[in-house]
Formats: sequence, C-alpha cells, structure tokens
Amino acid sequence: MKNSYIKFRCTELEKERIEGMAERSGVSLSEYCRQQCLTGRILASPKLSPTEILYFRELKEHNNAIARLANLIRNKDPQLVIAIAEYLEQSRQLYNRFF
Repeated sequence: MKNSYIKFRCTELEKERIEGMAERSGVSLSEYCRQQCLTGRILASPKLSPTEILYFRELKEHNNAIARLANLIRNKDPQLVIAIAEYLEQSRQLYNRFF
C-alpha cells in the first residue's frame, strides 16, 4: 500500500519536462518518478497514434506471412511461388500507403 510521500523541488521548466516524459510513457507523474528512481527506467510503453497502431498490426500480419513462407520452403510446397507473389504485392501496397 502506498501511503508515504516524497517531495522535491524543481523549476517550472523541469516540472513540464518531467510531466511530458511521464505522459509520453503512458504513466502517471507519480509512477514515472517512482520507477525512474527505483529502477532507472520506465517499463511502460508510450501511447501510439492510430496510424502507428495500424502500422504495427500490418507489420504483425507480414511477420506471420514470412513465417508461413518459411514453413512452405521447409516443406517444399508447390504453392510457394504463388504465396511469395501475394506477399510481395501486399508489401508493395503497404509501402505505398506509408511512403
């Protein structure tokens, strides 16, 4: 149970920077300071924009496709050429959407 307080002084600019880092880390100011002091690092992932979330979902799908391709290669499946062509087309479409 957290029932003790630690206070420290800082400039307004330092406070704004610390609050900004806590917000980007996706944790409260208290949690950010506590984790920074105890471990020297923050174990929270930063908030992602909707575009970044979409990108990472697409990336996961492409990683799964690569794993399937690796399995096809291992099993020497004749559908390999078709699967590679489909994957390359999806990759081109993804690349064109983001770049």
